Amino acid sequence: MMENTKPLKWHNFLIYFGLWAGSALSLLAAAGYFTGAVYGGAEEVIYQAFPVLKWLDIAYGLLIVGLSAYGIYTRYQLAGFKKGAPKKLLSLYAATCAVFLAYTLCSAGIMTHRLISLGQSDAAEKVWFFAGKSFWQLLPMLIMFIANKVYYGKRAELFVN
Repeated sequence: MMENTKPLKWHNFLIYFGLWAGSALSLLAAAGYFTGAVYGGAEEVIYQAFPVLKWLDIAYGLLIVGLSAYGIYTRYQLAGFKKGAPKKLLSLYAATCAVFLAYTLCSAGIMTHRLISLGQSDAAEKVWFFAGKSFWQLLPMLIMFIANKVYYGKRAELFVN
C-alpha cells in the first residue's frame, strides 16, 4: 500500500457514522413497510383497497433489510481498505435506487390496475403523477453516487488489501 497523502475525512465519516446510520434508518424504514406504518395509520384502508400492496410492502421491506446488511458489509470492506470496496459502495447506491424505482413502479401499477377496475381512471392518473414526483427522491442518491465515485477514484491506490 502506498503512503496516503490525501485526506480521508469523508471516508472516516462514512465508515464511523454514515453507513451505520444509513443502515439503522433503513431498518426503521423496513419496519414501517412490514407493519404498514408508512401509511400513517391508514394501512387497514389502504390494504383493503389494494390487497396486493401489502405483499409488495413486505417484499420491499425485506429488500431494504438486505440493503441495510449490504451497507454494513460495505462499511467493513471500506474500513479494511479491501480491493473493490469503493465499487461495493457505488453498487449499494445503485441497488438502493433500483429497488426504490422497482417498488415505486410496482406500487403505482398495482394501484392503477385496481382503480381502473373500480372505474376510477381519474384517480389512477393521479397515482402516476405522484409516482413521477417521487423520482426526485433519487436525486440525493445520484449526487452521492457521483461524489463518491470521484472521491474514491482519487484514492483507488489505497484499496489493495
